[in-house]
Amino acid sequence: MLVVRYLTYATLGMRSFVAFLLLASTQVAAQTQNDSDKPMSLPIGAVQTDVPTWIPFPIQPELYWWWRKYGPLDYKVQSSKFRDFTSYNFGQSSAAAKMSQGAIVALARAAVPIPRDILLLDQPSLAGQFKGDANSFDTLRKMAQSDLNLVRIARDFTWLQDKSNWPREDVGLTGARWAAYRSLFKKLHIQEGIVRTADFPGAIFFIVRSKGLCVAGSSSGYVFSELPLGPVTESPATTLDAEVRSHPGQGYAYVFRLLTPNWYAFYESDW
Repeated sequence: MLVVRYLTYATLGMRSFVAFLLLASTQVAAQTQNDSDKPMSLPIGAVQTDVPTWIPFPIQPELYWWWRKYGPLDYKVQSSKFRDFTSYNFGQSSAAAKMSQGAIVALARAAVPIPRDILLLDQPSLAGQFKGDANSFDTLRKMAQSDLNLVRIARDFTWLQDKSNWPREDVGLTGARWAAYRSLFKKLHIQEGIVRTADFPGAIFFIVRSKGLCVAGSSSGYVFSELPLGPVTESPATTLDAEVRSHPGQGYAYVFRLLTPNWYAFYESDW
């Protein structure tokens, strides 16, 4: 039985988040009218995403596009060392959008995974999907390995190794190359594209499912790594539960299921 004490972990994670939120909102309130006070809008070419029903109150779809897990402001996916930076930027941009501190904290709390979110990470089975499309996944892997200058390739934004601002004139890809990525993302049901993270050097993550905001959430998908990854499990929900409970102060946890040599399914939670 899955018995994750997510409220405890949410409280631990919220302590640092609220500190950054208070600092960010205070700074924004003290500013005169400038660029940080302007409404956040969708960049040209962005694919607007519907606001999910778990969001506790109505927000503009443009805000959700920026704030969603693996979105353009989720800098912590590049490295866990950017967790505080991500929380600060979320607090600052939320305050600039005229949200109260209570509303911002409510948004962040709603994004923290609950047990049902973890159970759904492998439904339907990632292993079954991979088996039917192994050749296409390998094509996508080869493309990503040849584009080493990019650490993030989504449907509608990219990050370069030294540039994660968006929008940006240099996207790192030709239009045709980006279209080829999008085509494979659609075929393979890869919701949030490709990520490289310093937490797993050399690995390439392919994000199939995600729920949450840049400050907290859960996700699953595939990862190619020539270095062994762990912990490896055949029971991802149970093992992820154990990892979360064993490292509550870490703020994130991953578990893996080996599919073929160098290919894994991954399951992740951050709070």
